[in-house]
Amino acid sequence: MRVLVIEDEPVAQTLLTAIVERLGFDVITVGTVADANRELQSEQPLDVAIIDWILPDGSGVDLVRTVRASETRSKMKLLMVTSRDDEEDVQEAVLAGADEYLMKPIENDTLMSKFELLGLVSMK
Repeated sequence: MRVLVIEDEPVAQTLLTAIVERLGFDVITVGTVADANRELQSEQPLDVAIIDWILPDGSGVDLVRTVRASETRSKMKLLMVTSRDDEEDVQEAVLAGADEYLMKPIENDTLMSKFELLGLVSMK
């Protein structure tokens, strides 16, 4: 399985990548909405996207909406990752189409639990 990590903060990007790789997934990392859109438009299979809410060139929630509107990627599992903890933010992300919502700082066990909730099992 392939996971697209969309995170602009280098430390968070490295941490997410390390955890997901330890779970046995192949990881592609990008730091902008533009780069994410390029990956999403490629023909390479993607099973999951971990999306930061605040990105330098747009909103992760808007990216969730874009993925959900896509004919080819609409079934991907989408996990929002953010420091935004307001209940309205969680609701907005879920209504936009996020499957799960994870608060920063990211912890290994919590991310693993979210993957289990999404029914994701590594193929490795």
